[in-house]
Amino acid sequence: MMKNLPLLLLVLLAVAQFPACQSIYDSIPDFQSARERIKDGDAAEKKEEVNKIVQDFSQMRPQWHDEAIKTVDEDKTQVGQQALITLMDSSALKKDSQRQEIAGRLIDRDEDGSLEALYEVAQNRDELVNEELIGYFGEKRYKPSIPLIKEQVEGDKFVPESINALYRMQDSNTNAYILEDLGSKRDKPDTRLLALQTVESMEDESIPPRAVPVYEGIVGKYTAEPREVVVLAINGLGRWGNQSTSYEALRAVYENSEDEGLRETALAAMGSLRNLPPEAIREEYETALVDMDAALELIRNREREEAKPPEPEPVVGEPVRKPVVIRPPAYNNRYRAVMASRLAQAFGLVLSKWLQNRVDNAL
Repeated sequence: MMKNLPLLLLVLLAVAQFPACQSIYDSIPDFQSARERIKDGDAAEKKEEVNKIVQDFSQMRPQWHDEAIKTVDEDKTQVGQQALITLMDSSALKKDSQRQEIAGRLIDRDEDGSLEALYEVAQNRDELVNEELIGYFGEKRYKPSIPLIKEQVEGDKFVPESINALYRMQDSNTNAYILEDLGSKRDKPDTRLLALQTVESMEDESIPPRAVPVYEGIVGKYTAEPREVVVLAINGLGRWGNQSTSYEALRAVYENSEDEGLRETALAAMGSLRNLPPEAIREEYETALVDMDAALELIRNREREEAKPPEPEPVVGEPVRKPVVIRPPAYNNRYRAVMASRLAQAFGLVLSKWLQNRVDNAL
């Protein structure tokens, strides 16, 4: 007997650490009976049964927590709602999934007070925050939740759901955050692209003036930016841009890009800004290029003539023949401006001015 004493003490110690369950809810029949009382009882009986489950929750075996949650949810009154809120924040819950399930039930019930309770618990329990909860905050335009949602985006969690929830808030400051903060995150290309795509759907009057410089910055660096971001920015300028700086940014893409699809997108945006079809813009360019080619050919001919050795002096008494000069038709100011721009791009400012003077002299 004495030899077995140490073993006996270990068994007794183990039993002391795991006492017998003292809960009155310890089987499926227990919860079935409780659900019947909640379903068929009067208001007082329903309240009494729900409160008993809540009070007994910490004494239950964890395996019965799911049944307890389902049973409490049978009470569709404020008593049942408050019971779910209490269980959602209970330290007796060991599984994040159970806490999220309770939140989902409260969202489905959509009762007064649930929104605020969900937000309050979520502030202290990160495990409660998921796609469903973020979407609920956005659907209800619950603005106190904005900092919590921003925190998810910054932490690269639930990014699509969070950006959509922020957009649904219909708040000018939040829209500016999507455009200027998230839309400039080059180190997070997926977040940035999604943010800029979201901006396209905004009907906030404060956004276009803010968006134009962002878009111009992207288009101005189109060779260093992801193509899909550049396309978004070009389309944005076509919709909200101006005929000065925005048009020049688009023109640079059309004239210099080797990406034919990008050039066509820029051309369409230029047409939108001038309220012209793209073909009209293209025709202007083709005409200007023909005129410039003709002017450059005049320069080359003049330079060739100047490079020729001087003709011998005519013999005295022999009549001097004057060469016949064929002058080209006059060029309007628009063509001259286009030519000046193209010359500057091709040869630099100083040389282009010299060339333009030569062209003017030739004309």
